[in-house]
Formats: sequence, structure tokens, C-alpha cells
Amino acid sequence: MNPPLSTRLAPVEAFAAEREAWAALERTSLDPNPFYAPDFMIAFADHLERPGKIRILSVHKGERLVGLLPLHAPPLREGLPFSAVSAWSNPYVCLTTPLLAPDCAADALRAMLERLDSTPALGPTLSLPMLPVQRPTSALLEKIVQEQGRSEVTISHYPRAVLAPLPGTDFREYVAQESLNSRKDFRRREARLLAFGPIEHAVYSEPGPRRAAALEQFLRLEAAGWKGRHRTALMSRTNSFGFIRQAFRQNTGLEYEVECLSADGIPLAMSLNMISGGVIHTFKQAYDETWRPYAPGKLLDRRAIHRVTATGSGLSFDSCALPGYPIEDIWHERMVIAHRLIGLGTSAKGPKVGVVAHRAMMIQKWVRRMKRWRKRWQGTSAPKAPETDSG
Repeated sequence: MNPPLSTRLAPVEAFAAEREAWAALERTSLDPNPFYAPDFMIAFADHLERPGKIRILSVHKGERLVGLLPLHAPPLREGLPFSAVSAWSNPYVCLTTPLLAPDCAADALRAMLERLDSTPALGPTLSLPMLPVQRPTSALLEKIVQEQGRSEVTISHYPRAVLAPLPGTDFREYVAQESLNSRKDFRRREARLLAFGPIEHAVYSEPGPRRAAALEQFLRLEAAGWKGRHRTALMSRTNSFGFIRQAFRQNTGLEYEVECLSADGIPLAMSLNMISGGVIHTFKQAYDETWRPYAPGKLLDRRAIHRVTATGSGLSFDSCALPGYPIEDIWHERMVIAHRLIGLGTSAKGPKVGVVAHRAMMIQKWVRRMKRWRKRWQGTSAPKAPETDSG
């Protein structure tokens, strides 16, 4: 006899005791999401979030954890104050895909929606601000929403650059999608770099002193550039440095790697990548601005093509980048990221979700306008991405 499903809604601090089961669910989820892994989330809650702000909606089948979705009150940038409960997100999070055990994913997702239906204090809608459209979880959610007749609205969507070539594609075949001038430009830059010494590409993925040293090197490189000047580097603030120290430096449960491109032993560009489900997520990147004319960040991104096409390992890369980043010129596949609203409770059917979505889009437009005015008034701001590199 199959045990019944049960749900629980508790602060993330109270849920830390189930860390091992939580980590196992993330690794084997229908769509793994490293940003919802316990080591990442608990470290963030300890250093960068107010106590009690993040709540975990979990689904159990008997004693087994089969579903998990972290929730919080949506920030102003989502345009949903007092109108929704949102899947947990912030500038460090690039996916808001729920964790679902594959063998009972549909039942777990239905149980989540039913629990949210019965908790009206959370809000009349569920906001999923970064849900990949082409992944199984999104298709499953669409099926359940339709069968239950729930109202839903896609507030926005955009294509994100990913590196996922067809099996058997080699490096030359992949880069042939670029213009001839672009390929020549990359060859010229590498040839100029070779004048300073051999170019090396290293990946530090095994736990131990070498990866720890590479992480320290990455943090210093990031802090030395424009992110450090604008205090957005991970080492710039005590709380963000504490988050990284806990999640990455003192912990071996979170799978990650540090990637480095160097010339004659000098680090030119580095990437801090999170790994889950065979996907490498480029969480943070940095490059040495004194070498900017050589585009070391782009050269590092190009090395990822070698890794994917040469090894046949089935790996893929998620850039985690917003539209307009230079990575779009190098990685040619796209993953559509949607912001979806799902009706809950008494608002599960009817026009309420559409009204909330329209108001959200207006608020988002106002927030973007205010940011532009602030930048003009201040006269300077940290760019979204450097103009000639992807660092």
C-alpha cells in the first residue's frame, strides 16, 4: 500500500535538520536546481536573509521527502507586493524550479498547489519568476494547471544562452556558426596572448587545497575589478563573503568547480561554476581588466565549447545570463526563462490572476524607469556586463 502524501510549511532554519534528504532530492530531482540545494540556501539564509523570511513547502510520501519549494514574499522588482507568494529568488538565484522526485512528481506538485490553496494568508497567486519553459517540470505544471482549470499568466519571458550542442558535434562545426570575422578575431587574440607565454586552461573540481586556493584566487580577481569598485563582488561585503565561505569554502556537499584561463601562469579570467544534473551553471565570472583588449572572458567561455564537444560526456552549460550579454555571441543554444503566475485558492479560477499580472507589469516598468533615472542622476553605475568581454 502506498503511503499518503503530506505537506509541511516551515522556516528554512527549522528544515535544516533534513539536510541529507534535501540534498538527495535535489540531485535526483526531475529538474535538478543547485540554487535550491540545502548548502546554498542555508548559507544564504544564515548571512544574507532575515530570519524566518524563507519558508520551505515540502511534500513527504510517508517518511520520504518527494517535493520541495522554498517560498518568500516577492520583492518589489517582481511587481507583486501583497498579491502573491513567490518561489524564492534573489540576484544570486538563476532558477526557481521546484524539486520533485521523478517517480511521483505530478502527485507532489498537486500536493504543493493544494497546500497553497488552503493557506490563503500567503496570497492569491503563486509566482515562479525563473522557470525554464523547455524543462519537464514546466510541462508537468502546465498539464496540471490545465486539468485543474487554474488561471495562469506568463508575465515575461526571455531567451538565456546555454551551451548544449547536438551529440557528435565537434568544435569546428560548432564555431562555424559564428561569422568568419569573429573566428579570425579569436585566433588573433589568442596569438597575441601566446607572445606572453603558454595559455593554460584549468578546471578545479575535486575537493581539497587546490580547489580552495583557486576559489580564493577567483574572489581576489573579482574584487580587483569593476565589481569590487561598485561593491558587488563577493568579498566586498561581510555578509556575502560569509555566504560564500559557508556554502563553498567550508562545505563539500555543494558540487562546484573553479575554472581558470591563464597566460604564463597569470590568471586572466576565472569562473565559479555550480554543477547539478550534468549541467554546469556559470554562477560568477571575473577577469583581469588589464588584459581586457584580449577578451579573456570570451576566451574562457570558448574553452567550454572544447569541454562539451571533445569529451562526449553529455555535459551542458547554463550561462545564467540576462539578455544582451556577450556570451550570446559564443554559445548559440537558448533556453526560454518565463515568469509565471498561477492562481491559488479562491483566485484559482477567474480574472484575478490577470489583474495581478497587469499590475505587476506596470510596477516592473516603473521600477526599471526609476533605476534609469537614478543612474542618470548619479552619473555612473555598475554596468550590467562589460562591453567588450563577458567577465
